[in-house]
Amino acid sequence: MTYIEESDLNIELAAGLCNLSKRTLQRRLTENNTRYSEVLDRARFRVAGRLLKNHGMSVTEISHRLGYSDVAHFSRAFRRIAGVNLLVYRQKFMH
Repeated sequence: MTYIEESDLNIELAAGLCNLSKRTLQRRLTENNTRYSEVLDRARFRVAGRLLKNHGMSVTEISHRLGYSDVAHFSRAFRRIAGVNLLVYRQKFMH
């Protein structure tokens, strides 16, 4: 099982994958009224949504897989984006 390290998610890597400099990527994100951290949060949320439907994975495992330093940080980030507690979200898919 592969886990994401926080350092793997840095803007320099994202810029390189887009064949852009870090500054150019930041400028383009600003032009679109967003920041790299917001893009990263949305991407993590999409993956988290899929993983939460997999009842064989614990919330702790999902949190670490997505590169969060602890479950509380993951839980707060998920609630901020989804508008609902991640356990409530997960229960929705248990039925």
